[in-house]
Amino acid sequence: MAVKLANVDTWLQGLQPRERTVLKYAAPIVLGILLVGTQQTLSDAAAAATKRLDAASRVEARLPGELPKLRSSVAAATSVDLPPGIRIEPLVEGEVRAVVEDVEFVAVLRYVAAQAETGYRLTTVKLQKTADGRVSGEILQASPR
Repeated sequence: MAVKLANVDTWLQGLQPRERTVLKYAAPIVLGILLVGTQQTLSDAAAAATKRLDAASRVEARLPGELPKLRSSVAAATSVDLPPGIRIEPLVEGEVRAVVEDVEFVAVLRYVAAQAETGYRLTTVKLQKTADGRVSGEILQASPR
């Protein structure tokens, strides 16, 4: 450590008086700017983390009342026979997403008809036809109210 300080001292002694003056006044200013910038970044990150924690706490407080609804909506959505390639994912407040992966179009129509009979209503349908006539995408649906 003493060798490094000696090297810094030797470097400082080698500077012109004008360079030493600039370094004397500029170094604290640059250091202050860096400290303020770092403090601001850390403060913003802490505020964002607090906001996320508050949102998670609100969801957690609401979860005990929503969990039975979520379970019943998933059970109702999966009560029909699912063709291979259709997967049910629960969302929130009685909504589920049916993910369709490479399924025949007729099978998707049968699934939608079966869901309509149980009282589900479709909110969004995003399906894409592949070259061989099969479809992939997702179907968002809400449970009956």
